[in-house]
Amino acid sequence: MRTTTYVLAGCLVLSVTSSLRAQGYPVIGMRPTEAMACCPATTAAEGYLRGQAQLAQAQGAQMLLQSLALIGREGARRIAIENEQARVKACFAMREENRRARAAERVSRSHSTPIPRFSAAPSRVISPIGPAGTIKWPSVLEAEPFAGHRAKLDTLAAEHATTQHLSRAEGETVRQVCRAMTDELKSHIHELNSKDFITGNQFVRDLRDTLGSLGADAQLAGQ
Repeated sequence: MRTTTYVLAGCLVLSVTSSLRAQGYPVIGMRPTEAMACCPATTAAEGYLRGQAQLAQAQGAQMLLQSLALIGREGARRIAIENEQARVKACFAMREENRRARAAERVSRSHSTPIPRFSAAPSRVISPIGPAGTIKWPSVLEAEPFAGHRAKLDTLAAEHATTQHLSRAEGETVRQVCRAMTDELKSHIHELNSKDFITGNQFVRDLRDTLGSLGADAQLAGQ
């Protein structure tokens, strides 16, 4: 409402100014020499009235410029509001699009064919003792430091192949010899590569479980 009043007042002042300019009266914007040469005031009262007219014209121009500034400010504020509304709409539109995409992905997963899971086949345990009671020693345990341990275990394995039995004392001997062989293998760990060490250690463990379990069964049978 105030802006409209300012515009109307400014237009009224400009129309009056244009009318005065057309009639030859000096108005704001004229140089003083031009105004005086046009039609100088003949009396003091006329000079006073001319000065009042110029003040009114200046006030009208000020009101017009202020109204134009207010119109520009309101236009900028309106554009800013429209931009913010567009940003909010775009944000919610993107959220809705993401929600639909996730829903479609869940539906596609629910209708997809499940991939069958196969359990790993149990590894086949190979006995370190052959059918004739011979122990198939790996190359790392065929070295000279293990000769005495190999001789004891070869004897016990051959006896088991003949009698299909080990006494309680023989089972304990198997465990002790295997423990000593493991300690001997660890003492040469810096001279062996990792593959040979792991192979030898696992072989001694399997041999202990195979022959030592026979002695444990004999112990249980004796009880």
